[in-house]
Amino acid sequence: MDRKIVLSLLLSFFVVCGLFGQDLFYYHGNKKVPLDLVADKATVITPKGAILPQTSPLLVSLLKGVERLRYNLFVYQSEASQSDSRVSLLKSLQSKFSQPRVLVMPCYRNTSGLELLSTTDINVKLKKASDISSLKRYAQEHALEIVEQDPFMPLWYVVAITPASGGNVLEVANRMYETGLFASVAPDFTFDAQECTYDELFTDQWGLFNFENQGIDVGVCTAWNISTGLGIKIAIVDTGVERNHSDLQANIFPQSYDSESNGSPAQVYGSHGSHCAGIAAAVRNNGVFIAGVASDAKIMVASNPLTWSSVYRLSRCINWAWQNGADVISCSWRTTPSTILEEAIDGALFSGRNGRGCVFVKSAGNAGLPPNGSNSSISYPGDYRPEVLTVGSITSLGLRSSFSSVGPSLDVVAPGSRILSTIPNNTIDFSSGTSMAAPHVAGVAALILQKNPLLTGEQVRNIIKRSARKVGDMNYNTVTPLGTYNTYYGYGLVKADQALAITPSL
Repeated sequence: MDRKIVLSLLLSFFVVCGLFGQDLFYYHGNKKVPLDLVADKATVITPKGAILPQTSPLLVSLLKGVERLRYNLFVYQSEASQSDSRVSLLKSLQSKFSQPRVLVMPCYRNTSGLELLSTTDINVKLKKASDISSLKRYAQEHALEIVEQDPFMPLWYVVAITPASGGNVLEVANRMYETGLFASVAPDFTFDAQECTYDELFTDQWGLFNFENQGIDVGVCTAWNISTGLGIKIAIVDTGVERNHSDLQANIFPQSYDSESNGSPAQVYGSHGSHCAGIAAAVRNNGVFIAGVASDAKIMVASNPLTWSSVYRLSRCINWAWQNGADVISCSWRTTPSTILEEAIDGALFSGRNGRGCVFVKSAGNAGLPPNGSNSSISYPGDYRPEVLTVGSITSLGLRSSFSSVGPSLDVVAPGSRILSTIPNNTIDFSSGTSMAAPHVAGVAALILQKNPLLTGEQVRNIIKRSARKVGDMNYNTVTPLGTYNTYYGYGLVKADQALAITPSL
């Protein structure tokens, strides 16, 4: 059958099923909890012992993967990116899995970004114990199965839908609640409640999720439900990156640059660049080591020894990066003021990304408090011009790291004390410094740009500043159009989840 005809039929299915043109929600108490449809995923629930049939060529062309969550619960994900192809997934599965008692249902996402996968189960609370007769009668009339009574809270029961129940689990649960017969009715969705990645040392990455002081992190777990940096390129202008590191290799951009040879490939002059690269964009969910903030972004490597180098060679790195398509440029080093370097930075800021401007991220420096008679210890070029996004460091307690430079050029802070990341020889280590804070922010910029790649560099910077969380032990007394500010923490701690929440969609 012609693909367009197939897709047209599939779209019609969604209209019939009510997935378009109506609000999606479930009841919590007497309030409606809004949901969004995750159009490129669907769950398939089979009876025990059932064998899933082989998928058709059309279905295979739509699939990105299949994951078995439990013995009878499978999650299918579409590969296609066009909306008409995505929505065809559910109907394709419905038509293919026509065995008795096989259910195919949608997946949803709540307002905090958590994905909710449909199961057959509904949690029902009786108003009083004698209402069990009403539950049994309703179940019989609507082809539901009473699975079990909660042994700890005896007014609660689990019921399961069947193919004869007349809808998916969300629809059936809502109709059941709206009868007024029961105290509470809600689908028993399944979701990842414990962690947002299974990289083995993620629990040591307090900068991404702070288990001891919740919220004192960049908030990536919720953000990853919306964006992972896919399609965005982060240039790490530093000592080079180990290209074959197991936590970096898949994300390395194929072209690279070395300032010393004025050519390719980039060289590795130390561990600093690999450490920064891992913070920004280490591979996630590969089961080893760590995860980066923008775990699907590409890492562009522009290498320079940083010891006994020159601003000219650093400027070449910056020019190579933006002229070869970098969206974000992360620089964790200092140098002396230089016109040639400033022109390279200007090129990135105002001509990069086809005129939209790169996001140029610079570490604030590790000089601590300014000397007597000065109001700034920010290292150049972090204090070059307002368009440079300058990043200070905080500890896991949310306080300024003692080494973190301060001053009116400081924009935001990010985790920088005792940060675990990748280093050469395919291993990892802890390091501290505003050098570690800057790539956290570079990663957040990549998340924003994936959600809306048409934003200008200025718009991305403003989103990061406006969405920052106020942390630390200093008052934010200066009022600006972007919010309140001080010279020790800037606008506050960068928060990926809040930044994405205020990022306009395409």
